[in-house]
Amino acid sequence: MKQFAAIIILLSVVFDLKATTITAQVNNAKWSLASSWNPNRTPANGDTIVIPAGLNIKVDGNENLSNVVVVVRGTLTFTNGKLRLDALSKVIVYFGGTITGGGNNDQISIDGVFKYRGTDPDVLGYAVADTSTGSGFGVFSILPFSFVSFTALSTATGVQLNWSYNYSPETRSFTIQRSVDGRNWNSISEVFAKNNGSELQHYQTLISASDFDIVYYRVVQKDNNGKLLYSEVKAVAGKTSEGSIAAEDADIKAYVNGGAVLVRMAGKTTGSVTVRLLNTNGQIIRQQQFDQPDYQVSMPVMKSVQGIHIVQVIQSNKKVNSIRLMF
Repeated sequence: MKQFAAIIILLSVVFDLKATTITAQVNNAKWSLASSWNPNRTPANGDTIVIPAGLNIKVDGNENLSNVVVVVRGTLTFTNGKLRLDALSKVIVYFGGTITGGGNNDQISIDGVFKYRGTDPDVLGYAVADTSTGSGFGVFSILPFSFVSFTALSTATGVQLNWSYNYSPETRSFTIQRSVDGRNWNSISEVFAKNNGSELQHYQTLISASDFDIVYYRVVQKDNNGKLLYSEVKAVAGKTSEGSIAAEDADIKAYVNGGAVLVRMAGKTTGSVTVRLLNTNGQIIRQQQFDQPDYQVSMPVMKSVQGIHIVQVIQSNKKVNSIRLMF
């Protein structure tokens, strides 16, 4: 199931780069009439063809199309019609959508393989047909929605967040969350979900920068039932780090010393110092507190720690210094 969902997501990206959306606009209208569609033409190669909820479109002839996505949220009825699609095409029936027909001559085929005949039971969402689904539709009880991509970029005016999401009609909103330690999160903004007929949804928002050296961001998807899905975590330089993901104070330096992180300070501190090791997704790998340390401290790390990691040195006055190290 997970492999199949991944195929759906990958194909969604490919189609979104090329597709023009054409949407049914008249109920109980014929596929073959230009007036049934917006824009005012019949579906063509390369289109994303959308049947909105509440509308019924009748396939009344033989339609041969290439590189299309047929999105059924309403009803697609075959009245002695055929939909012949190539190997790059697919048909998606969302929750509440239906494909129905009346006889053996009513057909959907992809790359010459029959996916539906009018004598078959109605196809109800969520269901997908493409070259990976054999002689029929792959049917899901849970929509395989997911984040396709998420980026966070520090700019002169703030932090630019961009994400792409595999469309789900159940999605209500996206909450932007921020953290200074990768563990405790605050919600700072909400973006409501789009419903524009595009299978792959793109979002962006600009967030004011934080005063901390490194700040972590994630996006939380919320559906109409209150369920949550989390994006990956991105680390971004704050205002005090001058555009670098790792800001090193002149008085505090960090090194990899064998199987440990060595932190050197300019002098003895009067309070406690916390040394924290995080990966680039903001996850805390190890943390240790030192009380009134003299000049330097050493924190052992596991041998499995490899690649780029972030060392945070948190002083008792809440000042945070972040240094990027290669293990």
